[in-house]
Amino acid sequence: MPSAEPEGPMKVRIKSALRAVSALLLLLESSGVSRAEPFASAPVAGRNSSARLLAGAPQADGAWAAGVEIELQPHVVTYWRTPGEAGVPPSFDFAGSTNVDAVRPLYPVPKHIEEAGGVVSGYETRVLFPLVVKPKDPAAAVTLDLNLDYAACDKICLPAKAHLTLTLTRGEASPHAQEIDAALRERVPKTLAASDVGNLLTLKETGEKGAWRLEYRGKGKLLDVFSEAPDPWFLESARNGESFELKLFSVTGARTAPKAPLAAMLTLVTDQGAFEAPVTLQ
Repeated sequence: MPSAEPEGPMKVRIKSALRAVSALLLLLESSGVSRAEPFASAPVAGRNSSARLLAGAPQADGAWAAGVEIELQPHVVTYWRTPGEAGVPPSFDFAGSTNVDAVRPLYPVPKHIEEAGGVVSGYETRVLFPLVVKPKDPAAAVTLDLNLDYAACDKICLPAKAHLTLTLTRGEASPHAQEIDAALRERVPKTLAASDVGNLLTLKETGEKGAWRLEYRGKGKLLDVFSEAPDPWFLESARNGESFELKLFSVTGARTAPKAPLAAMLTLVTDQGAFEAPVTLQ
């Protein structure tokens, strides 16, 4: 029987390259490294968290729904737009995007979380920030290019960064669209007109400097309150019996009352849903 023809140098190099590629693919699979799928960017992992972009559905007004997902390891938290005395809010930079006129990140209702002897407003386990994307040309594809900065904190607070890209195109439905739509409907508070706020709540001075008691008259039971004031003020909300109190602090940390009416925002969480109420402190 004739012996096999020896392989030439080129064939040997091709086989070696194929073996190397196969080995790399097996290594990626065994190590759990994630790759992008058509409706999500590849996750970018930090030491105790990961982030990715998710595609939603095109909207009737020509906008797109999308989302930023942050997954957190056990006992790790990330923060709301107004974390409290500690914590860093997330930062969303979409400046490098293509065919994008504007992107509006929306914030789901947070939780009050005990952290390092204090209380912060944030999220545990996983959070999905819905995005409302307004394209320049609604008929063309949109490419989101996000530089995301956020904090992921356990005993040590670690800054996290992720550069994420995802193209939104019309055609096949995204498997993430339903969850993003549900987050927009159920997790993001509805903003009330200032004219409607007075029918639902009243702020009464407690007699202490820079302190008010919130009286709620809306539907459902008031479960929690998150408060925001413009810099350099800090507005704290805390339960006091069956009601909630607001306390205003200056940049030095001293309790204070505003010398002029001060615009603030309250996020009220009830068993009938959540809403944002613009109020005036005076």
